[in-house]
Amino acid sequence: MLVVAFLLVSTLGLVGRLGYLQLFNHREYQQQAQAEHKSTLTLTPRRGAILDRNGYPLAASVDAYDVLVDSQVWEGSVKAQQWAERLADVIDRPTQDILPDSSTREVIVGRGLDYRSSVQVRNLELSGVRLIRTSRRVYPEGNLAAPLIGFLGRDKVGLTGLEADYNDVLAGTSGSEQYDQDALGNRIPSSGGKVVEPEPGADLVLTIDRFIQRLAEKELDATIEKHKAVGGTIIVMDPRTGAILAMASRPSFDLTTLDLSDDAQTDLYRNRAITDLYEPGSVFKTITMSAALDTGRVTPDSVYEDTGATVVSGWTIVNWDYGAHGIQTATQILVKSLNTGAVWLAQQLGPDLFYEYVRRFGFGQPTGIEIVRASCRDRV
Repeated sequence: MLVVAFLLVSTLGLVGRLGYLQLFNHREYQQQAQAEHKSTLTLTPRRGAILDRNGYPLAASVDAYDVLVDSQVWEGSVKAQQWAERLADVIDRPTQDILPDSSTREVIVGRGLDYRSSVQVRNLELSGVRLIRTSRRVYPEGNLAAPLIGFLGRDKVGLTGLEADYNDVLAGTSGSEQYDQDALGNRIPSSGGKVVEPEPGADLVLTIDRFIQRLAEKELDATIEKHKAVGGTIIVMDPRTGAILAMASRPSFDLTTLDLSDDAQTDLYRNRAITDLYEPGSVFKTITMSAALDTGRVTPDSVYEDTGATVVSGWTIVNWDYGAHGIQTATQILVKSLNTGAVWLAQQLGPDLFYEYVRRFGFGQPTGIEIVRASCRDRV
């Protein structure tokens, strides 16, 4: 009777405990079980393209595949060296770089494989090797406008140029896929769960015209070579709208064979047309002339005498050709780019009015230029 009573009490205790766990701690243990047996795979969205004003792609994304190796599978196999050699022939990497580090479960040994190479990897049927679908950036126009476009890091995030400035527009939204896994972390076939499809990024339509851009870069390269210069910049603008049709900078870098480990190239990544200061020089004569004409202080036919030199606050200013041209009109100041004529124009305005117009033209202030106009696929 004592034994029966003990077994009865023990059974009631176990049933009570089981009931307590199932009724009151159900959610906690359910979450623990899901954490052990369910995993989530992040689905990368297709990145938006960067297009010129006519819709031609300057940067676009194409389907690609990353190759992953399970270090636990390879570490315990005598065939690991043989597998690495076979895989190295396909993904074009040294064999030693493919052998995974046991400190990490899965190691990416190949990035951005095209479809043909991915099929070759799949046909090898190597244990512990799997492919993940991703994308890679391609540049149909080569290195055209490289400093302007910029480039991505390994995590597909823009690091420089428009790729960085408009990363939120281009990147899109990642998706996810849930699946079941066994005790070793291997995916169980036919166990697909909830799938949230990724939302692709929007395309970015520039005001840049690829033909004008290539012409500007060609002329810039030729001029740099002619004058043995260390660099230069050309900006082509539509005078009717202010749209930037070309923005060329040198020195530049190679988008197609980018090596971020080379510190010597770091200085090449910036867009000098945007970041570097430029002293306008004779171009500023048009600003001075505009102010003088707008105020009515001079007309295109107003005249002054060019003596070849003028003194301002103790500084002697001469013409670029060191010549004295005599009686000249305001129009001839621009035609001949006369420094003394620019001084005469500024004197007609006076310092206060002159600087007011300089400020109204925006000198010394942020331009607010965005260079591009963004266009989503479903809205303009």
